[in-house]
Amino acid sequence: MTCQRRFLPKRMRAVCTMVAACLSLLMVCGTAAAEEASTHLNESLTATAEANKWEWTIAPYFWAPSVSSDVGAGPGLKLHVKAGFSRIWDVIDFAGMGVVEARNGRVVLFSDLDYVKFSDKVTVQPGLSANAGAKVWQWTPAVGYSVYWSDASNIDLMAGARLWSVSTSADVFLGAQELLGFHGSKTWVDAIAGAKAQHAFTPEFFVSGWVLAGAGGSDYTWDLMAAAGYKFNPRFSVMAGYRAEKVKYSNGGFIANPSFHGPILGGLFKF
Repeated sequence: MTCQRRFLPKRMRAVCTMVAACLSLLMVCGTAAAEEASTHLNESLTATAEANKWEWTIAPYFWAPSVSSDVGAGPGLKLHVKAGFSRIWDVIDFAGMGVVEARNGRVVLFSDLDYVKFSDKVTVQPGLSANAGAKVWQWTPAVGYSVYWSDASNIDLMAGARLWSVSTSADVFLGAQELLGFHGSKTWVDAIAGAKAQHAFTPEFFVSGWVLAGAGGSDYTWDLMAAAGYKFNPRFSVMAGYRAEKVKYSNGGFIANPSFHGPILGGLFKF
């Protein structure tokens, strides 16, 4: 706002000057308020984005379990395979495992995928032997909620399903001559529930574990794991521990009740 000074009385010129000063002050205050509001908005949006951020963990691990299992693939044929830790390399043909977890605050999405193939030569009686084995696929998708959650610890209640796909085989020999062979496969689903927890004693050192159990397609299944880990940086950690697992399933002549237990070693990648 401008005033033509030479055409206005002195009092009017003073009023114009005061009005112009007030407008300038309002513009300055308005600009400051807008900047402050924009700052608060950006902070609020950032906080909201952080609150809605999913943290992902991928954890491939190696499991060297002892094996104990009845194997039945046909009526009247039931063989037992058992191998302690000293013989796992003779019995375990292949094993691969991995966990994927996504966390958003107290909400947890969990997936564990395992594959174990094992076989062994069993003496039925003098002169009569059998090659018995199984392939075991296991996938466990689950959801969880942290009933306790802090920067150092969390206790998650879990519920989900465990999908099994098991193939068994049993070939019986008299000397070097094969007498008969049975092969079978079954797929079933168990409901599963339990708890998973983690606690950090220091920024680097932590312990974790889970307790899961269920039934449905099988008579029962349970799964225990405990491990200690070391965090090298926010993105990478290593862990070592012990895992034990058991399932009991039978359907007609098909029998699969393997139990696995042994040390685990793995890495954790977060992003």
